[in-house]
Amino acid sequence: METVQIGLADNGRGRYSSYIFPEDYYEIPGVNEFQDTQAARSWAVEKLTPYKGQKIDLYVTVGLLIELLAALSAAAELNIEVSAWHYDKFKKIYIPQNVQWKGTGHRFEDREDYILCAGRHRGMKGTVIFEQVPDDKLFDFSWQKDHAKAVLSQVSGRTVYLYLSGLSSICISTLNAAYELGLPVVPLHYDYDSEEFFPQELEY
Repeated sequence: METVQIGLADNGRGRYSSYIFPEDYYEIPGVNEFQDTQAARSWAVEKLTPYKGQKIDLYVTVGLLIELLAALSAAAELNIEVSAWHYDKFKKIYIPQNVQWKGTGHRFEDREDYILCAGRHRGMKGTVIFEQVPDDKLFDFSWQKDHAKAVLSQVSGRTVYLYLSGLSSICISTLNAAYELGLPVVPLHYDYDSEEFFPQELEY
């Protein structure tokens, strides 16, 4: 089966034959404010439905974490196998990251708060997963997942509420780690207008 190449969001350069999201987040049908994450997910399901049961290479060159997570959630629902491709600006190549996360299908009543990366936004609380990521580990996805798994393994029987404050690759590595541990995750995004965090639903 041929793998489909698709861009996360259109940057106006026409590199890929297809994109999930338009260049402007607010051009997504149904998105009227930043926190309309369900509209983004519905759009991702519509755009990815033609690839149901297939494999896609998802190029994460531009776009918001809301869009990336909406795409991963939609792909999981549609049984699409995803490799996320990240651009290394120093080596000038794309590097693939396997997406293991598929959602757990449940949520524990009790919650545990975690912060993806330290020192990005006010109002974050909980255990920091990555104090920092060394330059030589920016594309070491196995190291990232193992590190996140070691931190998250301290909790069981709780839903992880994850304050997002870092790179897309680190976010995926953390989701992969949580998936291996059987932990449901609720990502929390920062809204600069309201200066507060809000959740994004990933389960389907």
